Amino acid sequence: MSLITTEIVPTVEKIINITSERTGIPAQVLVDKKYRASNATEARQIAMYLTRKLTYLSYPQIAVAFNQSTHNGACYADKRVASRARVDERFQQKLVAIINAIEAH
Repeated sequence: MSLITTEIVPTVEKIINITSERTGIPAQVLVDKKYRASNATEARQIAMYLTRKLTYLSYPQIAVAFNQSTHNGACYADKRVASRARVDERFQQKLVAIINAIEAH
């Protein structure tokens, strides 16, 4: 008898909603590219990064989910968030808290 484990992959909507809750930026702002305030941009980048890390979506698919015209924003978000998490412990803790909240739901 073999045990089959199923990995539960969060939806993009779940990632967006929980990132929204944790950052205080409305979910609609996270998927609307016209909002360029620094706090909105950071929250959007976090959501894109987590979408890349927690789902099987490609950069072009993430771009579509976040209403981006190209996948460049998703690539940049992935690199920027990963880089910042390596050097900013407080930011890394923020990411971990969001990931934990996503996994708890």
